Amino acid sequence: RLIICGAGHVAKPTAAIARQAGFAVTVVDERDTLLTEERFAGCELVRMEPAEAAEALAPTDADWVLIVTHDHHIDEEALAAFGARPHRYVGMIGSKRKVFRILQRLQGKRRLPPLEKVYAPVGLDLGAVSPAEIGVSVVAELIALRRGRPATHMRAVDDPRVRKVLDGELSADAAARAPEPA
Repeated sequence: RLIICGAGHVAKPTAAIARQAGFAVTVVDERDTLLTEERFAGCELVRMEPAEAAEALAPTDADWVLIVTHDHHIDEEALAAFGARPHRYVGMIGSKRKVFRILQRLQGKRRLPPLEKVYAPVGLDLGAVSPAEIGVSVVAELIALRRGRPATHMRAVDDPRVRKVLDGELSADAAARAPEPA
C-alpha cells in the first residue's frame, strides 16, 4: 500500500501512476474540495490530518508513505508521525533546504525518525518539473526500491551536510547553500 499525505497537484498524477504500477493507494487529506473520487479514482480516501491518519491506518513494514502536503508544518508532522511507525519507505517532497530544516526541528523535538528509510527530497533525479513528471520520478523511485535496482535518488539524508546540521555544526540554510559534496 502507498499512503499519500496530501491531495494537491503532485498527489493526483502520482496516485494515478502508482495505481497503474500496482500499488494500492490511500490518499490522506483534510480538505474536502481536493480529496474526491473524481480526482483519485480507485484510491482509498481518508479525511484526516496526517498525524491522526498515521494512527488510524496503522502502517506496517510493507507500506510506503509519500508526504506531499500543501504546508511545511503538516509535512513535518507527517514525517514525525509516519516515521515513528513501521514502514518500508517514507518520502517527503521539498528542497534540500526544507529537508535540512525539518530534520533539524524534529531532532530538537526528539522526534527524528530513523533516516535509513527516509527519502527526502523524494524521487529519482530525472530533472522533473511538472506535477506529472514529479509523479513519474516518485513512482520510479518506488519501483526501483521494490525491485532492488540501483537508481540515482535525490535523497539528501545521506548527505554529510545533514549530520553537520543535526550536530549543530551548520545551520540548515548554510547547509543548503554549501556546495554539493564530491
